Amino acid sequence: MFDTRTGMQISLRRVAAFLLVALLISACVCALAACDDKNGQSEEERRVAALASFDANVLAAFNDVWTPDMPREEVVTLTDCGSYVETSLWLDLVGEVLSASSLQTAKIELLAEFAASEDGKGLVRDAADNLSAALDLINAVGFTSSDVQDLGFGLLRSVTENIAALYRSAEEELTALLSYVVGTGRSDVNAALERVERVLATDFADAETVAAAVAALDEAEGGIKTLLGFVYDTERTFGGGTAGDNLGSLLEGLSSGALADISETEMFVWLDSLVRSIEEFGADMTAETTAGIKTAIQSVQACFDGFTQPVDVVDEALEWLTYIGAFADELPVLADYAVAALDVLYERDGNGEYTHSFIRKLKSYAAEEDDALRELNAYILAAGLMSSFADGVGAEELKVEVDAVAASGDSTKRLALYLGAMLGTAATGTPLVITEDDYAAMGVEVFYRVFETAFDNAYRDYVLDPEEYENRVRSWAGIVINYVGSMNAILEERGEAAVPLNVTNRDEITADWHDAIMTAAEEVSERVSADTGDGSLPEKAAAEIKAQIDALYSDGLDDIRALAAEDLITDADSEAAERVRTTVASNPALYIFAMLLAL
Repeated sequence: MFDTRTGMQISLRRVAAFLLVALLISACVCALAACDDKNGQSEEERRVAALASFDANVLAAFNDVWTPDMPREEVVTLTDCGSYVETSLWLDLVGEVLSASSLQTAKIELLAEFAASEDGKGLVRDAADNLSAALDLINAVGFTSSDVQDLGFGLLRSVTENIAALYRSAEEELTALLSYVVGTGRSDVNAALERVERVLATDFADAETVAAAVAALDEAEGGIKTLLGFVYDTERTFGGGTAGDNLGSLLEGLSSGALADISETEMFVWLDSLVRSIEEFGADMTAETTAGIKTAIQSVQACFDGFTQPVDVVDEALEWLTYIGAFADELPVLADYAVAALDVLYERDGNGEYTHSFIRKLKSYAAEEDDALRELNAYILAAGLMSSFADGVGAEELKVEVDAVAASGDSTKRLALYLGAMLGTAATGTPLVITEDDYAAMGVEVFYRVFETAFDNAYRDYVLDPEEYENRVRSWAGIVINYVGSMNAILEERGEAAVPLNVTNRDEITADWHDAIMTAAEEVSERVSADTGDGSLPEKAAAEIKAQIDALYSDGLDDIRALAAEDLITDADSEAAERVRTTVASNPALYIFAMLLAL
């Protein structure tokens, strides 16, 4: 795809991406004891100097003529003055988070030095496009969970509390800059100012809503930090890279033969530590804790609903929070499920010794280069995990959880139910208990979510660059409006009133126009999914999934357990390979399980 963003947009997105990465880098520099005195400076003076150095070095990495606190008469001579203004304000926000954090001053000093290095400058310039590489670097230099918890929470709190003020400050500064420039030079400043004004014209929460969100975050601080630490530790265990310091690195090295001598015991240690951390995490996620996390995330979402977040990385983080918020109350159960599946690691022989059978298969799978064999062997690994899961989690327990998800009323959970029912039905070729019409209605709902996301993203792009994205946002608006019309037809067939929508995709593009389309689409989706006498659509999806669970536990597990006991396939044309194909064809749940594992 061609990158049609303006230079300023790309620069700003890279700025924000680096700032987020920089917080992590600052958390992962090797632990150094803080000194009471260095070159005659007090600890406070050292900290102030380190933050100032970080600020200057990051600015210089983006543009070697950028310096902190440039006079306005110099700022207006920059071809990208808008980028400079916004970057400076973001650095102020990050600097405040760093300053208030428990991060050692020595780490901030090393962070500033890193930003001035050639590697650091490259990361500053390329962070938006190379975040995975940046994470590899972060992992390589060391990462403490407690630092990530502290800085991650601080950043979330600060962005929620200060993002609107940040862009109001940008508006004020750019307005002031207009008096320092005349003639054609005003066009650059005006373009930057108009962009910020469009962002501010979108809906951010009022002061009362923001205050409530900050209070909810503070109330749930412990739980959110635990969640951040767990997510980081899990990523570190399964992370990529070639440093050889995590499971992902070990498997990557095995695939090339570089780490072929890694023992099964060493791999067991990695996986065992993961299981223990999952168990601990599940125990920490009490009902009170998950309720606090859910409330806090929903409060943050209420602040950003309708607001065009200009920074890609922040926007993605908020999207991630949407899913965490939806499934926060399921976290303890999901942790139990993961532990049950991973119990396959603890298989013992007749003498009570660990067999390490699954780990041997995992090593061989990682080293396999033939795609056909990898696909077949992925099902054998999935069968091992699935058998272990079924041994630890009964069918009735699963069905109770499915009913709870269906009864939650959450739109994200509803979508997950539809996808689950549809995947199982697609694998079998026909629904087990629901009608074809119900299946089609679920499909329409899933497509709507795709359309809704595309329209929302197109509108965000339009706010940041109207000239470039007007046609795209109008096209997606038309698709969503047509969806509303189709769903209204279903409501009218039921004898219900249609959801009113009095805009078209040719009307003036404003925040109210966008909100009217999104509100109508959400309402019509909710009403079509509602109970019409024979159960709501989520209840029907749950019934289909429960039927799939019954089929698996009554008919499919013996075949799956037999597959789990197979050695890995070495010949794609062998009888053993054909047994794998036959088992997968007759057990769609295994296919879905392997797909979800992305093996």
